Amino acid sequence: MLVEVVFADVSEVSCENLATVRADTKSLTSGRVSELRRFTLTSPSKMGSKRSGTAASFIGSVTDGIDAFYRDVVQPLKPWVPSAPESTTSTVDSE
Repeated sequence: MLVEVVFADVSEVSCENLATVRADTKSLTSGRVSELRRFTLTSPSKMGSKRSGTAASFIGSVTDGIDAFYRDVVQPLKPWVPSAPESTTSTVDSE
């Protein structure tokens, strides 16, 4: 799985393997000054070259790739939950 990021300055693009990004979260943004604008996940897979409905068919390889991407990337996603606000201790004057 590859992660590609594009910054506000479109000439700045960075691409790394997902395992590298997980090990070092700053690997894509290190040394960049522009704001990050978007990212793309790419999952390379082998494509079949046959027209028949066999396992080596092109359509079968595409649907297998889509199923694998959904299973490995999309399905485990969880909704973002913001952090609980930090409590502020206020001093109450007692009389």
